[in-house]
Order: sequence, then C-alpha cells, then structure tokens
Amino acid sequence: MVIDVLRNDELETQEKMMLLLFYLGMADRYQLAKLLARSVHTVDQTSKRLNKKSKEEKHIQSCTAPFNKGPRMYQLGTSGWKCAGWRKIVGIMSEASRRKGITVE
Repeated sequence: MVIDVLRNDELETQEKMMLLLFYLGMADRYQLAKLLARSVHTVDQTSKRLNKKSKEEKHIQSCTAPFNKGPRMYQLGTSGWKCAGWRKIVGIMSEASRRKGITVE
C-alpha cells in the first residue's frame, strides 16, 4: 500500500504525507523526505501548513524521546484522523485496491 501511495500522481504531497504516516505509524522528517522525494524543508513546511488548518487540534504531531537528541518524529494527530479530505483519500486508495483485487477494511 505504501508503494501505491508513492506512485499515485493524483495525490498532493500533503495527502501522501498523511497516508504514509497512517501506514507507517511514525516517521522522522528524513524518512518522509526520502519517501516523498522532497526536501526536509518541504516536509517541515507541509507539516506546518497542515497544522494551520485547525487551531485546536493538530493534523500532524511531532515528538521526540526525552533521552534521545535525534530527529523529531511525526505521527498523525487527532485532526488528521478526522480530516474531511481523509474520506476522499481513503476512497481513492480503496478504489485502486479494488482494481487490483485487494479488499480494504
């Protein structure tokens, strides 16, 4: 499914990023940049842009372990799961899966 997301030209970078985080659960900005074939700066800006859509809840949360000084990790926030466009994205992926004979529940 991750490969299908990356190959889908109909999806924007924001949508691809949200789907990648859905499938991976958590990823750092360097991993996301590599998978999306974008710069780390683009990943950071995309995260900020998504989070500006909702002031109360975040689409993408960033965190780091208190003992680890490594890169920040990103995961979907509560608003990311509730996003209105999310149904559209899941619909696109479900349709692509149906064409390949894969059932998505």
